[in-house]
Amino acid sequence: RNYSWSDDTNVIKVYVPVPGVVRDGVSVDIREDHISMTAVTPEFGSFTMTINRLYDTVDLCKSSHKVLERKEKVIITLAKYPPPGYGDDAYINFKPWYKLHHGGTNNIDMCEDLEQARLNRGVQMNAAAEKTPRVPEPTKRK
Repeated sequence: RNYSWSDDTNVIKVYVPVPGVVRDGVSVDIREDHISMTAVTPEFGSFTMTINRLYDTVDLCKSSHKVLERKEKVIITLAKYPPPGYGDDAYINFKPWYKLHHGGTNNIDMCEDLEQARLNRGVQMNAAAEKTPRVPEPTKRK
């Protein structure tokens, strides 16, 4: 459950930290609707990750994975299928992924929750702050 992901224009990147990862000990199975990764490390044992029911289908020919031994992480790149008419019409773009898989967390909901929490903290700070005393207005002389 300890992974992060990003949605680029035409690919989805999944970043999986694996302590002590070795290039030869990693196997990644990418299918159209799910991915699974198994990593066997000499020091820390084996790690597995499976994500079923991806948000959309992925292009298997352009999808890949990369092992970064020094940074101790595996990067899985999932290529999106181009939409019909892509390249012919300037208004047609790749479909954004709002979540990595069905049943997963939604990036938009998470951002809205963080924004609401920020606003709530501001309201609480303003309520807790002491009210500044009112300065009387100077009287005019006649």
